[in-house]
Amino acid sequence: MSAKVISLFSKKEIKTYSDEEVFFDVTDSVIDDWRKYAVLNKLNDYITSKIPEYARFLEGNNYTSDLNAISHVEQMLNMSISIKWPGTSKSENPHGWVSGFYLENKIFHTPIVMSSEAYARAMCVVLYISFKNRINMLNKKENK
Repeated sequence: MSAKVISLFSKKEIKTYSDEEVFFDVTDSVIDDWRKYAVLNKLNDYITSKIPEYARFLEGNNYTSDLNAISHVEQMLNMSISIKWPGTSKSENPHGWVSGFYLENKIFHTPIVMSSEAYARAMCVVLYISFKNRINMLNKKENK
């Protein structure tokens, strides 16, 4: 599931990015937005804006603390997830939560250790949606 990007300078040149490269780029963008909205105390608004309407739980839900709401979204998006609680792996998460999603037999984890399971899973949902959107966008550009 790698994406090809066409250079603006030459239509003959096609650069292929691995899923990991695309995920790294998406992750940087999500972390920047996450921090910006967290400082403004609007993190739940940011998360809600990323979730497609058909997958949202109840109006006014708080995705930063309600595991039932996050679970509903994961199920609606058909996500297969992995969760590591604090101390599961001394090298990856000695002090916090890490969540990840599976896509085509690969696992993509939240890049930073989160303070709660809800934050880790909410970031995982945002990363999943953003990653899939970016891959779809790159594949559409490739086919033009």
